[in-house]
Amino acid sequence: ACIRAERFRPTATSGGSTRTLAHSMQVASPTTLEQHVRGSFRGRKITARRWQGGPSAELWPDLHVLHVEPTRGLAQHVFVSIGVSNIGQPYHREFVVLADDGGPHHVESLFMAAYYHHTELLDVGHTMPIGRPWRPGSRRDHFLVSLPYPIGPNFERLSHDGHDIRFLWLLPLVRSIDCLRGSIISRPSGAPESMAGPSP
Repeated sequence: ACIRAERFRPTATSGGSTRTLAHSMQVASPTTLEQHVRGSFRGRKITARRWQGGPSAELWPDLHVLHVEPTRGLAQHVFVSIGVSNIGQPYHREFVVLADDGGPHHVESLFMAAYYHHTELLDVGHTMPIGRPWRPGSRRDHFLVSLPYPIGPNFERLSHDGHDIRFLWLLPLVRSIDCLRGSIISRPSGAPESMAGPSP
């Protein structure tokens, strides 16, 4: 489904209405989510980061992002949301951004995705507008929600207290192709070379 929205101002998807803001329900503690991420990136430097502006920061004070720094094995910065799975009911999702730079705009993008997920329920195949280039100088201004191919299936799923939490990749796009064509992008059947990681 295509989410047509301005930055931080989600509107209804076609055929529906915007969901009303509500209190989050904890399905997994930040510690549990962090342990899963840290276990998937053993030996790498990981720091917690937070975006200070916007509605997500105001609504969910425990929401934050883990920044996994590059290594030779995965020579990209990995940004992982912590707490989004407690926001979107009943779809418990966390989101991941892979980037060649470690700028704060990636933290902001994940906070933005948290708000979209709460109001629109993002899942595999959905796209969301960013309202700016995904990184400075890029032409890409939308994200496609995809499986985290560069990291793998063990990272994608976390089962906790009967809940299935999925970590999904926000893949930057030049434009929202499904909006232009009026169709829904289905789950990718594989990981072509163009999806191996972000590019300008």
